[in-house]
Amino acid sequence: MSDFYKVQPLTDFSIFTTPRSQRKSVQFKASWPTTVDDLEYELVHLGGRDVVMEIGVSAADLRIDGTLRANARPQHPGVRLSFQTRKHGALSYTCDTYEQQYYIGLPSWQANVRAIVKTLEALRAVDRYGATKGEQYAGFKALPAGNGGIALGGMTRDQALEILGAASGIPGEHLNTAPDSLRLSWRRARRDAHPDKHAGDQTAWDRIEEAAKVLGLTS
Repeated sequence: MSDFYKVQPLTDFSIFTTPRSQRKSVQFKASWPTTVDDLEYELVHLGGRDVVMEIGVSAADLRIDGTLRANARPQHPGVRLSFQTRKHGALSYTCDTYEQQYYIGLPSWQANVRAIVKTLEALRAVDRYGATKGEQYAGFKALPAGNGGIALGGMTRDQALEILGAASGIPGEHLNTAPDSLRLSWRRARRDAHPDKHAGDQTAWDRIEEAAKVLGLTS
């Protein structure tokens, strides 16, 4: 796995709408390393950063550094790719169109990443003749995290800061709330809360991830 993106467990499967009977068999011939290289190329073009790839695995399927274990088997083909850009703000792409048949071609989730890459490539091509100013990305704007700073579970922004602060050894009111500093605190907290360090218990991990959503660090 490349280090320009992080993998996270996908918990909201309601974002996918393709009935299983209507999913397509994998048609891409490109390998996974080629797909990753092509994704990085498209993200460089967009000035993409803070790249998060959400797939249907559990926290136990991830290593402490945020990469996917070799034996991980996603339980759903859908993928959500989210990232920040210089010109267009936060963008988010989802795909569950493809499903591997008879072990031919890319695994389902990788094929759906490939589809997102081809979508980014096509959107970039729209700019080729200079008739657009990035309007083609408007439909992929990521929704703000939470509702008025309150997540679905009822966590407030102050509570989220307290959680990240406690994980960092800093009282929430003294936590540096600059976006880059919060992301650094979040990454440290994720390492400490990883289920591998807690006999497989995912409770602390889930709370850290909820805090990150309230603070707008993830979609």
